[in-house]
Amino acid sequence: MPSAGDPQPVKLYLEVSRHRLRQSLVTVDGIVRTTVYLRLRGKVRRTDRPVRQTLGSLPRVRLISDSAGSGVMPHCEDRGKAWQALADWIKFTIIFKDPAVERGQYENRLKAEDWAHRGTAQSRKADLYDWQRDESVLQRLRPRYRPLRDRLMEAIGRPRQADFDRLYPNEYDDIGFSDAARKRIKELKVVFGSDIFGEGEVVPNAYDT
Repeated sequence: MPSAGDPQPVKLYLEVSRHRLRQSLVTVDGIVRTTVYLRLRGKVRRTDRPVRQTLGSLPRVRLISDSAGSGVMPHCEDRGKAWQALADWIKFTIIFKDPAVERGQYENRLKAEDWAHRGTAQSRKADLYDWQRDESVLQRLRPRYRPLRDRLMEAIGRPRQADFDRLYPNEYDDIGFSDAARKRIKELKVVFGSDIFGEGEVVPNAYDT
């Protein structure tokens, strides 16, 4: 994740590479023959001109196929981690750097300090600015990072809500999503739009290249 002192990228890119394993790996979910690697690159403004550089990597995604080779599908937890990481990068490099969001968060700090001084902080939380509910800002920003979303979608498919159910299982085998899974599902809908999640179909062999 980027830190506060890092130069802010002018534009972000997602590089995708696929590596076929020399020897297939058998797992409880199926057979792994190919792994997808994802690098986030950006044009960063240094001195008088932008310079393209690697900013970081998203978690690698293993592609799972059945023994008959009839279809291949990204490993659920791997896919969830990759989409989660991309959402985090977008938050810190684009959304949180937007002037409207920065202003709202700055006003939150002023309010929190005032309420703490008055002893009313706990009862006034609903009055704080919440970037996740600022749909006008999100609609304005989404076109800036839609190419990243589309590129990741081409590489590993849409995320599934079940990915986060497996990443953040409910304690004591309770029915339904855990609080942590619900939080991540909500955040992906906020960042990418409510239509980001797909169904659980098997991805065609076109992925296994």
